[in-house]
Amino acid sequence: MSNNKPITQAVYDGIYEGIVNGDITTNDMLTEGKLCERYGASKSPIREALVMLCSQNILQSIPRTGYRLLQIMPKEVEDLLEAREALELYLLEKTIRELTPEKMAKLTAVHEDNVRDEQERHSVRDNWRRNMAFHLALASLGDNALLLEALRQLLQSCERAATQYFQGRKNRGEYEELHIPLLKAMEDRDAQTACAILRRDIHQLL
Repeated sequence: MSNNKPITQAVYDGIYEGIVNGDITTNDMLTEGKLCERYGASKSPIREALVMLCSQNILQSIPRTGYRLLQIMPKEVEDLLEAREALELYLLEKTIRELTPEKMAKLTAVHEDNVRDEQERHSVRDNWRRNMAFHLALASLGDNALLLEALRQLLQSCERAATQYFQGRKNRGEYEELHIPLLKAMEDRDAQTACAILRRDIHQLL
């Protein structure tokens, strides 16, 4: 089993990349045989990767046929955003109460890294990876590892929603830049304004 782990992870990563990049759609049927050929691997690690994706509700197993991508529907997106809002606003309020210059500097550094990266990478997925990095960095300042991990999982699902359901509906220029005013409100210790900005940023997905 341990010998299969690197191959299993490589297959998992490859399929997931294909999904968020739009190369794998709900019209595609994935089969163990085709995946074995693509990755040059035996059925065991291929099956393990597929089972992992099914357990995360990314793929659905179709008996005697293969595996199909599960579409994230609008109601699911609304539920994801509601959960994100509840979790992130709580952590933001907690962070502002306990904000230090060191924490502020850490978050500002992540934003500056994102700005530099944006000059080179512009795909839907690149935009979402930068957005996820900022929101996770912000949430990490709340010093709650369990809530941070819960947010990480929510953001992964939102990433798939953005690339699957919303790809093509919004381009990069249609998203309002809200991280800079959010940083300013945090510096001012203005929790009410910061929460309002964060709420708007979360709901830009819709």
